[in-house]
Amino acid sequence: IGKGHVNKFIFINIITLIFIVILSKIIFDDFTIGTCLILAGGIGNVIDRIFRGFVVDYIDITGIINFPIFNLADILIVLGIAIFGIQLLKKE
Repeated sequence: IGKGHVNKFIFINIITLIFIVILSKIIFDDFTIGTCLILAGGIGNVIDRIFRGFVVDYIDITGIINFPIFNLADILIVLGIAIFGIQLLKKE
């Protein structure tokens, strides 16, 4: 997906990370665990895109369940979004 458009992906990723930082500051007045996990995963993927031109996926569980191959950064992003959502629900 997006082969030949690495610069666009890098730009979109960086803009998204900045948006998440601003959103976290507005909603929570500080960084939360969820925000930090999302940023860690996002920065990891951006680093891969900058230095390799693509994101390296290496966790393969297709022997257990039919699921796409993913990496640690993807896990951090998903966990961060879940925690961020829970924190947002608790805040209200």
